[in-house]
Amino acid sequence: MPWQRSFGLQVVNCASTISAGFGGVHFRGVMCDDDSMPAGKAAAVLAAAAIALSGCGDGGGGSNGGSSSKAMMTGYQIVTGGTASLGNQGASTVSAACPTGKVVTGGGYTTMNYAANVFESFPMSDGSAWTVSAKNENIVSTGAGSIVVTPFAICVNKPVGYDVRTGSIELRHQQVADGEARCQDATYAMLGGGISGGDSMIHAFANKATSNAQPTWASSFKSNYPAVVPSSSSGKTFVICAGLREAPGRAEATSTPTVLGTQSNATLTVSCPSGTKVLSGGFSSAESPAIWFDSSPSSDGTMWNASLRNPQTIVDPVTVNATISVVCAKTD
Repeated sequence: MPWQRSFGLQVVNCASTISAGFGGVHFRGVMCDDDSMPAGKAAAVLAAAAIALSGCGDGGGGSNGGSSSKAMMTGYQIVTGGTASLGNQGASTVSAACPTGKVVTGGGYTTMNYAANVFESFPMSDGSAWTVSAKNENIVSTGAGSIVVTPFAICVNKPVGYDVRTGSIELRHQQVADGEARCQDATYAMLGGGISGGDSMIHAFANKATSNAQPTWASSFKSNYPAVVPSSSSGKTFVICAGLREAPGRAEATSTPTVLGTQSNATLTVSCPSGTKVLSGGFSSAESPAIWFDSSPSSDGTMWNASLRNPQTIVDPVTVNATISVVCAKTD
């Protein structure tokens, strides 16, 4: 049978073999001896498999038109949003917005003050901005003045398959619970994630990428509402995803673990591999008392910095074990 062409599909029937190709992916199969599967149907099956693996179907794994993998993420930019000054017991929400046509891969914040309770740090559902909510937990003036909250957004040109997904958990008062949000499947790359406790009584002490067959962003929350109040609250986890080919050179790195005794602070830093830049950063402490009051990218995008405090006293001593992590990729 001569070559047949139809919408880029090539089919060959050479005695007992069939081959099909699409988007640079080719398959070759052997026909049944009794010809129970017609040549056209067998070719269609092979072609469908080729389409699936080439990333040219509906999934997020492909690039435009099934072309080869892109060399880098483009339009990389770190945006600083408007600040908010919080007096004692004051709370506010601030955002950093990406320019038109760009979306967030991650974001963060600085407060420079361990009295800051940052209870939300998350992407908008369309990826257009990064939002941060915080409260100044000081009751009596310390003489240091207001706490200034500054949000940051890491932005890139919108990649193929871009998607912001969420997962929610319910917390009884005084309960500690883990949450997560997952990309649709393994044909997507995880770019970053975030958390939202909804109000300052819901404390997030872990907010990070985690190892899983399905790309996953993980979180840990504690409800600080009194147990005698018969009600519950919720914690929300966000994950930011894109097509598998859209984050070339993607890599994760984790800082050296740091141990904090009571009433102590620490600043942690983790760098991206050479030739890559930060897409997002996260933090983790196995103990709920940890207060993460800073978590942000460096100005050149090559590393992530985070600061935390262990507020426990010698009356109720708890040692805090902390690490931070970063997701990186090649950018322009």
